[in-house]
Amino acid sequence: MDRLAKAQQSAVTQARRELRKVFETVYNMYDDPADMRDALLDLVPAIAAKYGDAGSVAAGEWYEQMRAKWFKDAIDIDTTYQPDDKAMRETIRRLAGHLWDGKDGSPADPDAMLRGLLANMDKWVKAGGRGVIEKAARRDPRKPRYARVPQGAKTCAFCGMLAGRGFVYSSAEAAGAMSQYHKDCDCEVIPSWDKKNPKVQGYDDSRFEKRYMEARRMLEDGTVPEELRYGLLKIKPYLEPKHRKSWYGPADPNNVNSITYLMRHLHPDEFTDLILETPDFLFKDGRAKKALGDDAAKSLDGILRNSAHQSTAKLWAQYSDRYVIKSSTLGKGGRAHYSKTEGGIFVDIDSVGKPSRGHGPYGVFIHESAHMLDDLLGDGSSGYCVTYRGGIFPKTLADEGTSLFYRRVEMVEADSYPERFSKAMESIAEEFWDIGGDDSLNLHDMMIASLQSVNTSLAET
Repeated sequence: MDRLAKAQQSAVTQARRELRKVFETVYNMYDDPADMRDALLDLVPAIAAKYGDAGSVAAGEWYEQMRAKWFKDAIDIDTTYQPDDKAMRETIRRLAGHLWDGKDGSPADPDAMLRGLLANMDKWVKAGGRGVIEKAARRDPRKPRYARVPQGAKTCAFCGMLAGRGFVYSSAEAAGAMSQYHKDCDCEVIPSWDKKNPKVQGYDDSRFEKRYMEARRMLEDGTVPEELRYGLLKIKPYLEPKHRKSWYGPADPNNVNSITYLMRHLHPDEFTDLILETPDFLFKDGRAKKALGDDAAKSLDGILRNSAHQSTAKLWAQYSDRYVIKSSTLGKGGRAHYSKTEGGIFVDIDSVGKPSRGHGPYGVFIHESAHMLDDLLGDGSSGYCVTYRGGIFPKTLADEGTSLFYRRVEMVEADSYPERFSKAMESIAEEFWDIGGDDSLNLHDMMIASLQSVNTSLAET
């Protein structure tokens, strides 16, 4: 396993070295950022494919050597590496946004693009070797099982969750989330032909198994600690990957996302995951606070503290000093809005703090600042809620919306899950419509729903 890891890392190191040289050459060759981007769209995937091929060949040879310790019959191993070119190019396009000056006057940051490419190159190159081993294990007539084995002293909770299941994987379909890897993931896919006692010499997976079983039993017994129950409700449902029919909700012990969440929060010191510390719930000093005044700021502080949706409130407060009010007076018939090109929020100060168009007090300001936060946390190309790309804040909202939906699925009466899905959506849509008409159907109103208790149904949402 150490030899395999070294071979994979050697391929990554060489790929990153070549990427740095190519990036520098392209940057010095072209003046137009669009030309730089177009060149990198061709060159970066070629580098990933070149060294991914090298890693896949090394992994194929390693698999043959491991298998030869058990059996004399040989098998043909397909070492062909076919990278996901579409996903790779999408990532390159997103990172290329750093090649342009920002509309807010911020200068281009090519180093940020290079850092992003270097981080992703690790995943792109290692995909070759990992894919070869998974394919070989699936096609091997001796039917080995395989496990996910982290390399470092610490790993993330997601990888720890998969490692904690041990040698349970018999195919890529059975593995499910097994095939997912993050940037700079040091896990290796390791097969074993020992049916009774599969193991890796010098590696003890009992620490991961212990944490995995602890979290799973909490879900089975309903003994999740009180302080983690609310966060658990926001976990995404898990859809079984092979047939895409078996659906597991946040409280189901088969939901790998829920198990990962519990492992991460029960033992934060044992995993590399970053858990944000709770910030003070203050509407921070900035141009928006100065424009709104102290009374409005105090009211917003109260909304933040009293919100049942703490993760959303924390994130909104964390960036509140960067919200900019460009105009505090709207003309006759003017509507509050956020302008990306003008870099700020246009709102009627005199109306802030009053209910308006289905929004509760301060709802209009919160609504428009949500648009601005979209851009602050997105990739700079457009709002996340329009393109469904990038950003922590809207993901938080999406998680809360998903949690509401699946709770409602369990409440409505129907003979099948498809019928429940339909009725749940109708129920939620009717509530939004009753609150304030068409405006309340806007995705950004999830922000208001998260922060304010206009009425029972909106507070729940």
